[in-house]
Amino acid sequence: MASRRHKTIKIVYAYLIAGSLFLAAAILIFFLTIQLMNIGKISRGVKAAGVELGGLSREQAKELLDRETGEYRQSVLSFVYQDRQFNSDFDGLGIVFNNGVLIQSAYEIGRGPNSFLGLFEQLRALFGYYNLGLDYAIDSAKFREFLQTISRLETPAKDATLMFDEKKQDFIVVEEKSGLIIDRKRLRAELEFNLSNLRRNAINVSLVEDAPEITANETEAAKVQAKEILAQAPYSLKFEDKKWTLNKDLLLGWFNFAAVAEAGSGNKILGADFDSEAVEKYLAVLSQSINREPINAQFEFKNSRVTAFALGQDGRRLNVEKSGEEIVENLKNRRKTIVLAVQIIEPEITAKKADELGIKGLLGRGVSDFSGSPKNRRENIRIGAAKFHGILLKPGEEFSFNKLLGEVGPKQGYLPELVIKRNKTVPEYGGGLCQVSTTAFRAAVNSGLLITDRIQHSFAVKYYNPQGFDAAIYPPSADLKFKNDSPEYVLIQTKIEKSKLTFEFYGTSDGREAKVVGPEEYDKKPDGSMKAKFVQEIYRNGELVRKMTFRSTYRSPDLYPIEKNPLE
Repeated sequence: MASRRHKTIKIVYAYLIAGSLFLAAAILIFFLTIQLMNIGKISRGVKAAGVELGGLSREQAKELLDRETGEYRQSVLSFVYQDRQFNSDFDGLGIVFNNGVLIQSAYEIGRGPNSFLGLFEQLRALFGYYNLGLDYAIDSAKFREFLQTISRLETPAKDATLMFDEKKQDFIVVEEKSGLIIDRKRLRAELEFNLSNLRRNAINVSLVEDAPEITANETEAAKVQAKEILAQAPYSLKFEDKKWTLNKDLLLGWFNFAAVAEAGSGNKILGADFDSEAVEKYLAVLSQSINREPINAQFEFKNSRVTAFALGQDGRRLNVEKSGEEIVENLKNRRKTIVLAVQIIEPEITAKKADELGIKGLLGRGVSDFSGSPKNRRENIRIGAAKFHGILLKPGEEFSFNKLLGEVGPKQGYLPELVIKRNKTVPEYGGGLCQVSTTAFRAAVNSGLLITDRIQHSFAVKYYNPQGFDAAIYPPSADLKFKNDSPEYVLIQTKIEKSKLTFEFYGTSDGREAKVVGPEEYDKKPDGSMKAKFVQEIYRNGELVRKMTFRSTYRSPDLYPIEKNPLE
């Protein structure tokens, strides 16, 4: 009996061992099979927004997900409030799906830092534990812009404030009002949930209560402060000997009542402040009676030295921002006189700098003859030439004839005279100023300066003989420009003797020598058309260092008929 029982036990143990080995082998085979199935692929059972990615390579999974999100992007995003609907497409909110990032995250499931964790994740995936939300981005600026379009649903709260009653001559309280605003966090959360899961459901827009920050009980301090400020009106703005009055009506338009932190408690109460934009707008107008540009001293070269014939003048510029701050600060403290912040701008060139300019002698001159010019043309030449007398050019500075000339019109004293314009010769204010620009051009060339912009006349004009050595101007387009490419200042002087206009350029020679070859007229036709050219050659120590050829092509004057003067 004993031996039979012992034998039975041995058989049972054998079966148990065999069963255990079989089970272990089965489990091992199961896990090995899972690993083999997932080699180079996303673990079986992994999904993204319900889309099955398991068993696919990364490339296959991305292609599938791109297709799914591409179809999803064709749908309309609907936002619904009661019976009102607001739609947007995906581009309108700047929505993009980062499928590559998501696929990489899906691929790493089951590939943990150790084999045991990896097997555990693969097993969880097999039983449906991984359904990833899509990776996406929303453009915040575009989302805010969209919210702005549906903000018409809102009735924001209104804080209690103060209003001046003209009849009572006192501030009265405007009661606060509660409002309703869009629950932006909830709306964003619903949108993100839909995007994560490829859902096409309409998104509900919810409104929540918007409580006012300031109630009527919190306005008393502002009322007291505003009344105290008005009680001291009028206030005065001051600069040098000028004064401007800030009266009660003006101050009432500047008041800005807004929430501030109460001293001590930190609680929000209504504060009496001023609208800085309104104050600065007022100052911008006022600045016109203060601001002025600095004026450089003007010089003459006489008896081998430079002397000032017109003293310079400081410029002034009202600092609008700083003055605005000063006004607000002084009003709050009931100071009746407020000094404006004005910046004094010294001219670049003052009379004291005459000996520092480095002007030693004549560099070159230009001359033109306007004999036969009518009275109006002569007057325009006189006014225009005077604009350039005493002008100083810094080393490296570019001379612009139009910029220095300024406005041309009857206010400046100019008279109507003929100019070449749009295939016609017509009278305009300032006709004849090309005599001045031509003479300046000749002086610059003869002084060896670098010409940077010069335009010829349309046809040959007798006042500019010899032809080819002229410079046409017509503000603001056609201009004469040249550069002071010398190391010292250049002083320009002009003079008129009978019918001759002269420009003289003074400075310090840097060793350059200017030579003008020409001008030469050629290809002349019976109709008055012709061509001309001249060459400016610059030598230093006998060696040619720069050569510029100026060519002119003049059309027939018959193509520019003279019109009757409409200005007379």
